[in-house]
Amino acid sequence: MSEFKKLLEEVSSETLIKVYLEKGKPTKKGLEKYPPYGIYKGDFSEEKDWEFWEVCTCKDDCPLDCKGECGCKACFTAYMDYLSKD
Repeated sequence: MSEFKKLLEEVSSETLIKVYLEKGKPTKKGLEKYPPYGIYKGDFSEEKDWEFWEVCTCKDDCPLDCKGECGCKACFTAYMDYLSKD
């Protein structure tokens, strides 16, 4: 089975379309930071919880450790999740 087909089995294309339509498309940097879809899922990795997923909209000049200062909800949520686990 190809790697792409395996990824599609993990998240259906219907769910990806819902996420992208509601929350926007990830940037190129976002796809690099949260492969393969540019989405931060946090503790909500099941497809039924897609409303809690955030799309990464980081710009090319964002630091690797972006905490959402650029307006990226994915990085802000990831940082808040990190802080709450301490």
